[in-house]
Amino acid sequence: MAQFLNARTAIAQLVDIIDTAAQELVLISPYVHMAADILDRLRDADSRGVRITLVYGKKELDPTERQNLGRFSHLSLYFSERLHAKCYYNEHRMVITSLNLLERSEQNFEMGVSLEAHEEAYAAAVREAKLIIGQAAQRSARKSDQIKKRSGFCIRCSKEIPLDPERPYCNDCFGIWARFENWDFGENVCHRCGRNESTTRARPQCYTCFKTGLARS
Repeated sequence: MAQFLNARTAIAQLVDIIDTAAQELVLISPYVHMAADILDRLRDADSRGVRITLVYGKKELDPTERQNLGRFSHLSLYFSERLHAKCYYNEHRMVITSLNLLERSEQNFEMGVSLEAHEEAYAAAVREAKLIIGQAAQRSARKSDQIKKRSGFCIRCSKEIPLDPERPYCNDCFGIWARFENWDFGENVCHRCGRNESTTRARPQCYTCFKTGLARS
């Protein structure tokens, strides 16, 4: 059941969402300058193997924030110039709030709601969050990753896009796929090599490219 949140309770719920994440953690906030406690809890989630997705907007992260995030092993970082939404969720619960990931936010007047995973509104909000992530541009917190970045191909239309098996669609095709979210729907292109191959969202690379990627890792 939806619960109203003020600044204090929104931060408490955010902390709980980070601490109880077992598989996935999504943080969507235009402005990011995290308090030390939140950063420490995210490090702990990262050490547990939780997949963390952080979407920010408006301006690039400052060097200190990027350096802190660069130490994470399971973080995917995205930038959206159009981002205004603030949303934080794991596989169990979500907070939609006016609260940014700023260390001084607890001093502001904030409002929001929390949703449980079994609620219809939670599922609708997750779909919208995935659309936000789908149109965002991927960033790297590590300078070495920026140097090694390669091009891949949309597995539906073969358009050249950044190589990222977690995001194997161009923005237009992702919007179409996200309406149904069928991870096993047949596609026509290998995300890595661009050849005509049978692929899916769950398996976006052909067998040869997949095995080659494993050998390099």
